[in-house]
Amino acid sequence: MLKIDEEGNRNEPELLFVHPEAHSKGIGYAAWREVERLYPDAEVWETCTSYFETRNIHFYVNK
Repeated sequence: MLKIDEEGNRNEPELLFVHPEAHSKGIGYAAWREVERLYPDAEVWETCTSYFETRNIHFYVNK
């Protein structure tokens, strides 16, 4: 689920979930690449995750 702000062009993924059994298989990265392909004019993607969710932080920062 994505929140697309067409006026301010500040968008955010409201929900991006990959089942834990499918982690580390490139599925989340492939899904995000598809989002970027669908919204090539997006200037900003804002994300928020809990500081203790180190896998999420790694995904958002390093991917």
